Amino acid sequence: MSVSGAWSGVYRYPYGFPDQSFRAHLTERDDGVVIGQIEETDDQGHWHGGVVYSHCFGERFGSILTFTKVMENVGPDEASISYEAAINASETRIEGAWRISGSWSGGFVLQRQNTGTSEGIKRSADVTA
Repeated sequence: MSVSGAWSGVYRYPYGFPDQSFRAHLTERDDGVVIGQIEETDDQGHWHGGVVYSHCFGERFGSILTFTKVMENVGPDEASISYEAAINASETRIEGAWRISGSWSGGFVLQRQNTGTSEGIKRSADVTA
């Protein structure tokens, strides 16, 4: 089994700020390395609206997934976010916590999308080209 594929989820801000939805396309290699692309709509206006794109890289150790999300075109304090999560037995849900070093942290959850395709986020073609 693998976490490769399309996922949709939400991450939670601390202090009662509204949740933020996002989409991810992950690829897990045979050696446990996980890479991917993440897309989120800037619902809160933190980055002047629009869509924020990121890439991620990390590793899977059994049912534990750790990765770093690197955001494009944002300030250096928010550019790198660490994630650690548990993968459920059927590999349909990933749930854990995110942390910005020395700053904010919160929870997140991802649900596998059953789209029937292996298509990634539109921007992924731009990132890998």
